[in-house]
Order: sequence, then structure tokens, then C-alpha cells
Amino acid sequence: MSQAATSILAIAGVCLLALCVVAPTTDYTAVPMWTLGYTLIALVSASLVLLAIQPGGPVRWLFSGRFLRALGKYSYGMYLYHFPLLVLLTPMKGFFTSVSGSEILGKLVFVVASLGVNFAVAAASFRYFESPILKLKSRFDYDTTAVQPVSGLSVPV
Repeated sequence: MSQAATSILAIAGVCLLALCVVAPTTDYTAVPMWTLGYTLIALVSASLVLLAIQPGGPVRWLFSGRFLRALGKYSYGMYLYHFPLLVLLTPMKGFFTSVSGSEILGKLVFVVASLGVNFAVAAASFRYFESPILKLKSRFDYDTTAVQPVSGLSVPV
């Protein structure tokens, strides 16, 4: 797929995904998210991957940035903590909507605040939980001869 076609696909996906955000509900169990939202998230994600592998492209430059590299570093923690945090933070959605006076603005502020909390929890987890465990790797001796490729092995096709 050409870079222009992939760019158009990504832009269209982001625009349609934005429509899901301003839909009457952004609940992950709502029918609009099941039918359109998750499909659009996959479409946008695939488009971004295709654009990111283009040498010298703006998406590749963007994905090489310091913030997104940090996001990659803490992404597993963000994955682990996103659902429990969503359960804890969802009651705050109404607060953001009432304070902002706008349902759309309230939802956007809620999403940004939730992502910020998730990022902070994942970064703290990485620093105080994952990193100390990763430092223990040097204390274990690994037998590199234990796993050797089997010669003459054929796999039926």
C-alpha cells in the first residue's frame, strides 16, 4: 500500500474514531464501540504501523520521539493497570462533564486525566517494582546449551 493511501486511511480512521468519542457514550461495552470503535482503533493502529516503517516519514520521526519511547517503556504497565484504573476513575467522568459544562469537553478531559494517571502508575510500577526484579537477572546463570536447534527435524506441510 502506498504512503499516500495509508495516510488517507489513517486520517479517515482518526476522524471516525473522533466521532466515536463524541458519541452519546464512550463506554467500552457500548454498541458503538463494539461495532465501530474497536474496528477503527485497529484500522488506525495498522495504518500507523504502515506509516511508521516508511523511511524518513513524519510518523517514523514522531514515533522516535522521547515521549513515545517512554510510553513504550511503560506500555506493559499501562496495559496491566488500565482496567483497574478505569473502574476506579469512571465515576469521575460526570464530575469533569459538570465542571466543564460540556459533555464533549468533559469526556476529553477525563480521557487525558485517565491517561496521565495510568502513565504515572505505570512509571512508578516500573521504577519501584519491575526494575528491581530486572536487576536480579545478573544473579542467575543461564545454560545456553540447554536449548539447541534440532537438526534433521522436518515439519509436515
